[in-house]
Amino acid sequence: MVDTLVRVDVKRPIQDGRKQLVMTGVELLEKFVPLIPPTDANLTRFISAR
Repeated sequence: MVDTLVRVDVKRPIQDGRKQLVMTGVELLEKFVPLIPPTDANLTRFISAR
């Protein structure tokens, strides 16, 4: 299995001054997984005004 590197350019520099992140594909997926909502979560909330 070939482990390729992914370069992500960010809009604003990170605290240490870097403007690019270089990581493996697996590390990139580990960053994105917490952003995916659970499948049973309601994505629409109803508010009734009485």
